[in-house]
This record gives sequence, structure tokens and C-alpha cells, in this order.
Amino acid sequence: MRRAIVCHPVLPGSPDYRGRGMRIRYGFFASQMGEVFIAWEEDTLLYLGFATQGKNHPLERMRRHFPHAKIERDDKAAKEKAAEIL
Repeated sequence: MRRAIVCHPVLPGSPDYRGRGMRIRYGFFASQMGEVFIAWEEDTLLYLGFATQGKNHPLERMRRHFPHAKIERDDKAAKEKAAEIL
């Protein structure tokens, strides 16, 4: 199965700039290499990384980048989303 990473710019003036109108879901899951944080909107991956500085650190970064977004935690969906990607 081929997988691709596609980047979409979020430009000033677009409806999702700074998260306006976005519904971002995120969650944590355990991996063999440590706790992983993943955040996405619909089919767009926004963040995937290790929570090495605690669970609040990546969440605070998301809130700084997307202050107007509705951000919801969903660990079960995060694990499922990560399984699709990894």
C-alpha cells in the first residue's frame, strides 16, 4: 500500500486560518518508543510526535497555532488514526 504525505498551506484570509472554523481532534497512545500525541482534522494530519515533555506541551502548541479552533480529546480515535498512518 502506498502512502503519501500532502501539505496544504493555511493562508491568511482562508476560513481555517488560525483554526477559525476548524474542529481538531487529538489524543495520546502508548507505543514501543513512548507516549505519542496525534492531532487531525477530518482526513488531515496536523501533528504527530512524542509527548516527551508531558501531555500538556504538544496540546499547548496546538492551541497556540490554532487558537480559534474547537479542540477535542479522543484517545480511542487517536489510536485508530495512528494505525491508519503507521
